[in-house]
Amino acid sequence: MLQAREPRTEAERVQREMLVCDFCRDDYAEKEGECVTVKIRHSLEGKTICAPCLDEHLPVTGCSFHGGSHGGYERDFLGTDEPPEGWAYPAPYWREVLAALAGAVPRDPEAQRPSKEIGRLDVAGELHRKLDEI
Repeated sequence: MLQAREPRTEAERVQREMLVCDFCRDDYAEKEGECVTVKIRHSLEGKTICAPCLDEHLPVTGCSFHGGSHGGYERDFLGTDEPPEGWAYPAPYWREVLAALAGAVPRDPEAQRPSKEIGRLDVAGELHRKLDEI
């Protein structure tokens, strides 16, 4: 198993302990769960983003449109398409978006549910457990 080498300088030690948003440059090391490094294939892959920067840099609607013969609208934690009129789903919470960006949960909210009867609160609880693992 690979082990990280010890920091050689004080600056390296401080850098390792920080979790800095690449957009606002704020340090989130003390605010667990409010900032993640994007680990999925995405335009932000490898970048670190905090919850307050989501609206400006990734304005999610929770809706994705897929064209083609079987195309249509679908729920997606990272979807940014304008939902159609009568869309029944709310935009995802910032914790859901961060969890999806970190790869802790699938982008499809329905994949989190064992059955259609389980509500949004159960999905949120699962997301909080996954975020704690990050």
